Amino acid sequence: MQTRGNVVARRARSGALAAGCIGVVLAAGLAGGCNTKPGHLMTQSYELGDLRAKGNEAFATGQYAQAAEYYGAYLDRRPQEAAVEYQMGRTLLAMGEPTRAREHLKIAHDLDPGNQQYIDVLARSILLSGSRAEAMQFLQDSAEGNMNYEGFMTLGYYAREAGFIDEAEGAYKRAVALGGMDSPEPHRGLARFYRSVGDSRSEVERLRVVLSFDENDPEANGRLRDLGEIPGPTFALEPTAID
Repeated sequence: MQTRGNVVARRARSGALAAGCIGVVLAAGLAGGCNTKPGHLMTQSYELGDLRAKGNEAFATGQYAQAAEYYGAYLDRRPQEAAVEYQMGRTLLAMGEPTRAREHLKIAHDLDPGNQQYIDVLARSILLSGSRAEAMQFLQDSAEGNMNYEGFMTLGYYAREAGFIDEAEGAYKRAVALGGMDSPEPHRGLARFYRSVGDSRSEVERLRVVLSFDENDPEANGRLRDLGEIPGPTFALEPTAID
């Protein structure tokens, strides 16, 4: 039969053990023994915004393992938030884990399928963890589904990197058709493509169109001078002049 003294003594011992466990975590900042989560997340009460901000800070300074811990803790409490899933995916890519990165990036893309940043990085994770053909098909489907010039420029870039020259040129020209009347960027992208394949004449032509949007465009003017051209007031070409 337990006496009141025995009960009090056992409670005291139990309290001392619990306090000791907490004390080890607080003092050493470790996850071992008392809990399996990272100590720096266990010993501090972070708001969701704090976890995201600290993850971003760690990512920006190249502390990718720490960034993954913060993003992981955030997603434990609020899963399937597109922006944080995307950041987690970028972090895992930087850590050399494309298969795990792809899982998070796929969630971000499914939540916001029109976001070109998500498409770009998911494509890279597919390329690194799957196959070139699968990545190209994903980009083709995304570009056709969203029908904006950015999507076709991304498709053109990856097609060029994969060595599909005709497909790359076609994608850049689709980008020009979709956005080339309102923005110089599709023309600039096509000029860069022509530069990469050594077609200087076509590159000059596209850069002249870029100047129709801003005759002082520093990148276009600098490259034209490198090519031996002398840009002047009448040098620019309107998009309709060649398309």
